[in-house]
Amino acid sequence: MKTAIFLILLLVVPIAVAADNDPLPIDFGAIINQLVTAIFNSLQNFILTILNAPISPLVNFLKSLIQEPVNIDLFQRYWEIIVYVISIFYGLILLTAGFNFITSSYDVIKRERAKEWLKNSVLMIILVGSSYLIYKLMIDISSIINTGILSLVNQNLFLITIDNPVNFGLELVLLFVYIFTLIITIVLLGIRYLLASLGLVLFPIGIALNYIPPLKSYGKLILNLILTAIFIPIIVSLVFVISSKLLEVGIFSWFKILVAITSLWIVNSLLIFMALFVGIKAVTSAAGSDISKAVKLAAGMV
Repeated sequence: MKTAIFLILLLVVPIAVAADNDPLPIDFGAIINQLVTAIFNSLQNFILTILNAPISPLVNFLKSLIQEPVNIDLFQRYWEIIVYVISIFYGLILLTAGFNFITSSYDVIKRERAKEWLKNSVLMIILVGSSYLIYKLMIDISSIINTGILSLVNQNLFLITIDNPVNFGLELVLLFVYIFTLIITIVLLGIRYLLASLGLVLFPIGIALNYIPPLKSYGKLILNLILTAIFIPIIVSLVFVISSKLLEVGIFSWFKILVAITSLWIVNSLLIFMALFVGIKAVTSAAGSDISKAVKLAAGMV
């Protein structure tokens, strides 16, 4: 009996105490708003995930082509072969330079030319032998600079975002154009990456030809092409930084996708222009050198 009374008290007392206290008011409007916001955010993230699925890998690959150091280890063996072949001619080059220096002792102009030839021969031997270290140093410097510059770029510059209705509508309309532009840029930067990798093999050849007077123009062509391939990503990175900073201006933030596409086409045009410029300059330089030699030869015959 006592046990039953005790159990009844345990049930009745909390109910009585609860009845004396006013219940806390429940804000159903706030709960509904939070629920709707959570559903909307989840739906928005889902849409962005789907839209960025084909874009994110392309963007990451694009950045890696710009800031990652070019892998030249694959061509180190070929570099060794090229340097060995060039070294075969060291004796002939030094012998020619020494012979010119000895036989031109009574002609001041020829003597100065012979001294210059001898100095260039020594420089060529030193630079060709250390060309691997020089090339790797330039690659690392370019990579460090590009990484630092790209850190200033807005991470959402090349991704689909729902920041305003105008830009989101343009993103949906221009999505395939944007992906096509990204692919074109990646192809051009991939060609540049390949050329920068092969440049290790061409670099000692360019140095050697640059110190041989009859072949100097061809040496300059190779060196200009290699240096352009190594350092042009710095200009590309600067274009992306400028485009990213434009988004901080109110009117440009409404057209982010147009800014991204424009920056990519500027980069594409820049890469094509630099390739054509180096090629045209090399052709005109070589042609000018040949014409100059022909004029000098004709003047000597007269």
